[in-house]
Amino acid sequence: MKFYIDEKFLTSVEITDPDSLTPDELLRILCDHSHTSHRIFHNHEEFEKLRDTLRQEKYIKRVAGDGERYPKYDLVIAPFELNDQKFELNHVFLDADGMRILFKTSRIRYF
Repeated sequence: MKFYIDEKFLTSVEITDPDSLTPDELLRILCDHSHTSHRIFHNHEEFEKLRDTLRQEKYIKRVAGDGERYPKYDLVIAPFELNDQKFELNHVFLDADGMRILFKTSRIRYF
């Protein structure tokens, strides 16, 4: 299966008003050990919609990591393509910022 997302959505967005979050959303963000500062970021909404679709259609699943190094991540459980980038079984499905870097570096041509 092939999926597409406009690459302008491969970014994180700063939450400038934590009071706008529901208690569950705030708790989820604060419990995520990947945040190392008082500034809070989350994936762009359009990227989250794509991630939700991939989860619902059983291409990726959320798994618990090994603690501090990889708190939680998505794992590819069925092969698919996103913007012509192939994702194979057991690959890690990155967050929006990581995906932007992956796409950018995969286009670099070496001699």
